[in-house]
Amino acid sequence: MADVFVSYSRRDEEFVRRLVESISARGKDVWLDTEGIPDGEVFPEAIKRAIEQSDTFLFVITSNAVRSAYCENEVEYAREMQKRILPVSREPVPDAELPAAIRDRNWIPFTDDTQFEPGLARLLIALDVDLTAAKAHTRWLVKALEWDSERRDKSFLLRGAELKAADAWLAASPEHADPAPTPLQREYLLASRTESARRQRTLMIGSVAVAAVSIGLLIFALISRGQAIGAKSQAVSARVGARAQALSAESQAELPNDPEISVILGLRAVQTRATPQSMFALRAALDASPLKRALPTIASPGGCLSAAMSPDGREIAEGTCNGLVRILDAATGHVLRSNNIGVQVISLAYSPDGDALAAAAGDGVWVINPQTVAAVVWKGALSTDTTSVAFSPNGHTLAADSEHGLAIGPVNGVTPGTELSAPLGGNVIFSPDGRLLFAGGQDASVHVYDAATNRLIHRIPAPARVTSSPQVVAVSPNGRQLAVAYPVSTQMATFAVSIYSTSTWRKQSTLLTLPDVQITALAFSPDGSRLAIGAFDGTAGVWSIPTKQELVSYDGPTAAISSIAFTPDGNSLLTASGDGVARIWRAIGVEQSFQMLPLAGTPAQLAFDGNTVEAVPFEQPVVLGAPAAGGHAVQRQTLPGVHAVVLSGDGRFSLGVGTTASVLPQEVPVTIWHTRSGRVVRRLRITSVPAAEGAETVTFSWNDARVALLEGSATSGPIAVILSIATGKGVELQNASAACESPPSSFAFSRDDRRIAGADFCGYADVWDVQTGRLLRQVNQGGEVSAADLSPDGSRLLVSSWDSRATIWSVATGHRLANLIGDTRGMEGALFSPDGSLVATSSLDRTVRIWDPRTGQALRVLTFPDVQWPLAFNPDGSQFAVAESDPAPGAPDAVRVFDTCPACTNPRALVALTRPLNIPPSRRTVLENTVVNSS
Repeated sequence: MADVFVSYSRRDEEFVRRLVESISARGKDVWLDTEGIPDGEVFPEAIKRAIEQSDTFLFVITSNAVRSAYCENEVEYAREMQKRILPVSREPVPDAELPAAIRDRNWIPFTDDTQFEPGLARLLIALDVDLTAAKAHTRWLVKALEWDSERRDKSFLLRGAELKAADAWLAASPEHADPAPTPLQREYLLASRTESARRQRTLMIGSVAVAAVSIGLLIFALISRGQAIGAKSQAVSARVGARAQALSAESQAELPNDPEISVILGLRAVQTRATPQSMFALRAALDASPLKRALPTIASPGGCLSAAMSPDGREIAEGTCNGLVRILDAATGHVLRSNNIGVQVISLAYSPDGDALAAAAGDGVWVINPQTVAAVVWKGALSTDTTSVAFSPNGHTLAADSEHGLAIGPVNGVTPGTELSAPLGGNVIFSPDGRLLFAGGQDASVHVYDAATNRLIHRIPAPARVTSSPQVVAVSPNGRQLAVAYPVSTQMATFAVSIYSTSTWRKQSTLLTLPDVQITALAFSPDGSRLAIGAFDGTAGVWSIPTKQELVSYDGPTAAISSIAFTPDGNSLLTASGDGVARIWRAIGVEQSFQMLPLAGTPAQLAFDGNTVEAVPFEQPVVLGAPAAGGHAVQRQTLPGVHAVVLSGDGRFSLGVGTTASVLPQEVPVTIWHTRSGRVVRRLRITSVPAAEGAETVTFSWNDARVALLEGSATSGPIAVILSIATGKGVELQNASAACESPPSSFAFSRDDRRIAGADFCGYADVWDVQTGRLLRQVNQGGEVSAADLSPDGSRLLVSSWDSRATIWSVATGHRLANLIGDTRGMEGALFSPDGSLVATSSLDRTVRIWDPRTGQALRVLTFPDVQWPLAFNPDGSQFAVAESDPAPGAPDAVRVFDTCPACTNPRALVALTRPLNIPPSRRTVLENTVVNSS
């Protein structure tokens, strides 16, 4: 336990350090957050425990501290715990800005550094005044809290000398004692006295008659035994809680190193005890680990495994060194059919219609019926030691590569095939139109054949200093690009992946270079924008071709990657590796889908109806729309005669503001369109305001009946109004500029359309009645406000600010209900989910967080390479869409769709999400070592 807990703002750390060192030098034990919280401990819980176990709560008054939500929470908890509060004044702060618990107490001044020592002496005297009472208060508070946290188990109650001492302390406490006994302490002492009296009555009854002595002793023994069992049970419960917390911390510590182990640790934490911390850790681990499913392990001599995805994505074929071929259900991992063809399988390929499966084997090529797994030897050409096989796009021709050469011929084997003379030894692949055949040659070039004539028509030369053959070749779905993996060192230790044009045969770019890693597999995504890469050391990943960024990294396989392929929708990726496990991974990160939108500017707004995402850029008369599932064509709607566009919440309507006049104020047209048809729904006229204060503030009501906007005024400047779309009549929002001398920078309607909120950059947020324009509530966020939103019924106001926090206020009382703290940089914005059960925030620290608005607990944190905003929920809140507000130079904007917070509040459902992962035994061995080290 500490003598003093110090509450302060980190911005005042220099003064606080001096003060703490001076107090500590006088023999006092001081708790400071920078020293008192061990690595991995949950920050808010550590703060609470420190306040509970300190005799005095010392608050350093500065303008930074009174604006800090952290400090406000600390003061409130100290007041709740009836701690002795001792304020010291570092700088003058208006009384109105101070918490009541600080304002109502006498301060010790430290505003003048030349008077530091006299102030310190006064502070030390104050700390020693009634020190015995303060320590007693702390002692009984800690015991009361322990009793309460353990469900008020009787074994934690006071008895004997301790009970007498506690009763004496309570009796001696004056009516206005500081610190005063808390209600919990009084309940604790009352329960202790009641239990003591009960025990005494039991003993008296037991002594009524000698004949009952033995029974009384037995009862007493049973009670004692029960208490011992209870105490043991509570001790076990405490150890279980500590174990869950340790596993949660270990899980989060492993996130950047090994997401799979992080998942296992998070799973064990939840199974040990489902707490907000353990569930948050498991949710974070599931988000960090891209593994979706590990298929059943195959024990194969030599440790080789190849796999192929059926064209419809429903089945997966696997082949092993010992000749086992099996077909699995891609959704469940269940083995559907299997057969042993009796010869080593090196690689597999499905025909385009999925009716045939070709296996490159040690004695040639086998053609397998996937429905029966019956196999026959391919007679199209003689080829041994085959390493790669490919079907032509029409499914009529097979090509096989081997260490002895390249063979090509008809699938049915009736017509004799051709063995091309050049020995290759890499992989082989057809162009999407079937006209060309690509393969790596031992002359360090990529060989290009005419598939109809079998004639070599081109060689793509290797880069300078490359003398070894290309190991892997892949062609894009549109046939315009070729990806080639080359060894770029004489020891074949370093590999590079280059992208070539098939029209000019010139290298367009080098996507990446990997030192000390041999690349073994390549695959283009169905849309051609990404390249999957597998390596000999078991690592794999997906890279964006336009930006050359790694989008997803796979660290789970423990042996060489032999096969890699995208699913038909491009959202998942199949790998097979020498550890005998085929795995299905997320191919686009944790999002459900993404769509590239050519916004040519920062996105101003998103609308998401669950099926379609619409987006508009700042100050451009354009609406872009695309299916939320991604991978489909983008529809572009240009609205004539306007300089900016605003979308309704569901994207059904678009409002275009006419070109701002050069002389203001002046009437300008406002047109409302049906977004997808381009049909004009309504024309209005408003008095214009400057562009900087105009279109950005226009907001539709959720029932699409009204819009909130700023109108110009020749006398008073911009005014905030709500216009009826049906009549064009407006209601002015009262006192909209009273606090900040400027109109709101943004609006948000409640979903019942009865209230509207406005956010002011200067630090205030307001709530009005939609029908009358009457101001209902104004709150002071104490920081530069970035956005405001209302709960569906309008009872709660959500305000985000650029000081990295969001606050939920009661509209009825103006009281602060919750602080959402965890972001490390300013918040771009915040939204309630449609039912009000969740809050989503976006921050300049490149995260989107999902919160529980009742408790302020963060449920999920998603991290991105760039800042994400704006954000929009679908109608039921189960998904949200978010756009990059700062994409890489030259790259299109990515709009991503996520499941909002899968199983974040349901332990059973969260645990169920880990079942498909099927972590192999080798990973469990690592886990056991990790758990032992953490306990």
